[in-house]
Amino acid sequence: MFKLVDIPRVGIANIKEGREVIMKEVRNAIPYVTLSEADIYGKGSHKKCYRMPDRGELCIKLPYNDGGVKDLSREIRYIHVMRRQHRESPLLPEYYGVVQTNYGEGHVYERITNADGSECRTLAETLMDLKLLEEDFDGIVALLRRMHDELLRKGII
Repeated sequence: MFKLVDIPRVGIANIKEGREVIMKEVRNAIPYVTLSEADIYGKGSHKKCYRMPDRGELCIKLPYNDGGVKDLSREIRYIHVMRRQHRESPLLPEYYGVVQTNYGEGHVYERITNADGSECRTLAETLMDLKLLEEDFDGIVALLRRMHDELLRKGII
């Protein structure tokens, strides 16, 4: 059965403090990151996502065409607006800033994983799993409704 594990809510001050520590570390202690093609764990039509070496909880998004540059620019502007308006959501990965890589300028994000640290499936992969849909269609629909309601409540959609 497919279940949602609720993540305990952390006070906004703790979230901001933790983000500031990681952002400072990204800017100061990680001035340059050497990536390899083996570090890729996701690729879309405009961006590649790399696991950050030695920092399994972080990933680096890099554009590989003009569409990726445009997408990342829009995404980061949106994140800054959401922060200023205190409309952040635990459903979206945390953004930590810019880092230089051997492939160019990258953007550091929280890496979304399963609770045990393993790679998680994308929403599309989950929805294409016919066996899972047959086993717990109502549960999946309920989770999608919760996600929709949270994104709507935060003004993200």
